[in-house]
Amino acid sequence: MLDILSVFNAAFSLYEDRELAQELLNTPLPALNNKKPSELLDTFTGRRMVKETLNKMAWGEFS
Repeated sequence: MLDILSVFNAAFSLYEDRELAQELLNTPLPALNNKKPSELLDTFTGRRMVKETLNKMAWGEFS
């Protein structure tokens, strides 16, 4: 549960807006092979991939 919250927190920190964070987590991302981040949250590996992608977005590696 805490791991999923950390993913949402990473998404929220990009926009500082709950609705935009939810939209991001439900939008297919090319960096995730066009999968929605929310589709990957059921496994530890998927959550790690999503967090890494969100961190790269925060640092400007992906737009």
